[in-house]
Amino acid sequence: MQVDLCKTISANFKQRTLINSVIWAGAFNITVSIPDGAGGKEAIHSGVAQMKEQYPDLQEETDQFMIRIVETKLIQEALVRLENGFPTTEREAKAFEEREQRNKKQAEKHLKKIIKTAEIKHNTKAKVGRNDNCTCGSGLKYKKCCGK
Repeated sequence: MQVDLCKTISANFKQRTLINSVIWAGAFNITVSIPDGAGGKEAIHSGVAQMKEQYPDLQEETDQFMIRIVETKLIQEALVRLENGFPTTEREAKAFEEREQRNKKQAEKHLKKIIKTAEIKHNTKAKVGRNDNCTCGSGLKYKKCCGK
């Protein structure tokens, strides 16, 4: 669900499984609530004023925030754009960067192991002399056939 430029909005989900994410920008009073599993409700009450406390340089109409369930808890995070324009959160971008660095180290370690164990194979065939018969089977001397 996306909410943009509104004064007051309340989204009450009847089941936790129904919420994927609520992305909002420019909402002055937003409430998102879900059942907490114990008969009560878990809710986030937010808006531009609350986010300006955390992000003083907030652009009201363009900066976006995401409310969703992460590890069974309803949380709110600021959206950031990656270099390719993909929207994500700072937490996810950091986790991605850590995984990428770990994968690069593992790949480098694996390549070093392959290079170290690889045998450089040299040509083991005997060198053909100029006056030997050509290896192509023509019956001519190598110097008069393929050795030109």
